[in-house]
Amino acid sequence: MKEYIERATVLNLLEKINPVDFGSMFDYEAHGAVQECLREISYGVEDISAADVAEVVRCKDCVWRGREECAMFYRCDCGEQHTWETDNDFCSYGARMDKEDEHEAG
Repeated sequence: MKEYIERATVLNLLEKINPVDFGSMFDYEAHGAVQECLREISYGVEDISAADVAEVVRCKDCVWRGREECAMFYRCDCGEQHTWETDNDFCSYGARMDKEDEHEAG
């Protein structure tokens, strides 16, 4: 499974690296080389194209879970209501519970 990270997080971590920590205290050549290396890495991170991903809303976090608006909800001919989702399932209609006001919850 692929893992995705925030570009800003990586750049912030790179900024926290102190070139003086590499080489002896007065080895200015080493400090300069490390600083240049960090700068090149930062440019590389900035140039990496973004992955085409979308946030997934798991059923356990979805505002629609257990409601008729849920894509996993169905009404049986016997009149009973059913869902077939588990906590880790997801669909393209998911809406996070903590962001309910951004969606039209019927």
